[in-house]
Amino acid sequence: MIEIDGKKFTRLYAGGTIALEELAELGLTKKDVIRYLKSKLKELGNRTRLLENCRVEDGDWDYDYFLLDVDSDIPLTTAQEMIRFRGKRFFVHSFLLCPIE
Repeated sequence: MIEIDGKKFTRLYAGGTIALEELAELGLTKKDVIRYLKSKLKELGNRTRLLENCRVEDGDWDYDYFLLDVDSDIPLTTAQEMIRFRGKRFFVHSFLLCPIE
């Protein structure tokens, strides 16, 4: 459960990185991935992992958070975040968001 601007949401996510060997071929470790992800979440605040698309290009790195489907009748939002390094996607999280009313 999270609270953003006084509104409560359930947020479920799952995913991860490519194999450690493939990360190593890019010159990366899981610590590098987590460090970058944390820096983006801190920098972007409420712009990410909630209800709007967000894209940041940082030289060799790219961060994307994008909505896949928004169902206002239920209400339920599905989204995905992804990180690329030198154009190769190596990290993905898929999200389900639902407000608690």
